[in-house]
This record gives sequence, C-alpha cells and structure tokens, in this order.
Amino acid sequence: MNQLLSKKLKMTKNNKGFTLIELIVVIAILGILAAIAIPRLGAFQGTAEKRADESNAKLLNTAIQVYYADKGEYPDVAVAAIATPTVAEVNALATAVGEFLEEGAVIEFNTIGDIEFKGATGAISGVVYTGN
Repeated sequence: MNQLLSKKLKMTKNNKGFTLIELIVVIAILGILAAIAIPRLGAFQGTAEKRADESNAKLLNTAIQVYYADKGEYPDVAVAAIATPTVAEVNALATAVGEFLEEGAVIEFNTIGDIEFKGATGAISGVVYTGN
C-alpha cells in the first residue's frame, strides 16, 4: 500500500505547471489581441494631433483678434506665401502676438501643411486649420 501511495505522489509531483501546447496557445491569443489593439492606438494619436492643431489655430486667432483690438492693426509678419506658411513664419506670428497669448501657452502645430494664413503679406488677420 505504501509503495502504491508513494508512486502516486511521485506521479502528481511531475504533473505541475503548463504544457508547451498551453503556453503556445496563450502566446498566440496575446499576439492576436495585440494585433487588434495597436492599430487602434495609432488612430487615437492621429486624432489627438488634429485636435491639438485645431486648438492651436483657434488660440492664435484669438490672440490675433486681441492684438487687433489693442493696436488697431493686424500683426506685421513677413511671410512668403499666405496660403502655406512655414514653421518659421508660424513661430514669427506666435512671437508677434505673444503678449496676447495666455502665459505659458505653446503654439506648436503637428502638421504645418494643414495651416493657412488669412490676410495679406505683412498683415495676418487669421489662421485657418484645413486638416480633416
């Protein structure tokens, strides 16, 4: 009886843990879940960048209008083309109206190609976000 009992205990000791098949199945399931989740997270980032650009354009528009109300003219910013500003031109506009921005506000567009200036060269009257 003791031999049978000790043999049974030895067999149950060796059966602890997961089999290789079980581990492979779990890893496959985790891989499938990751393949579904990762592209969705990328879409959230793109949407957040667009919303940040829209918000920055509105912030600049507000600062331009306050600048106009205070000084009676639009900010004088040298730009090459009104429709497609460069990063340097957007930074120059932000600097020109900087005193009318909220303290600590940072204007940084993720996709500068989605921004257009309104007005004439040397007198920027607004910023338009054209991204979808």
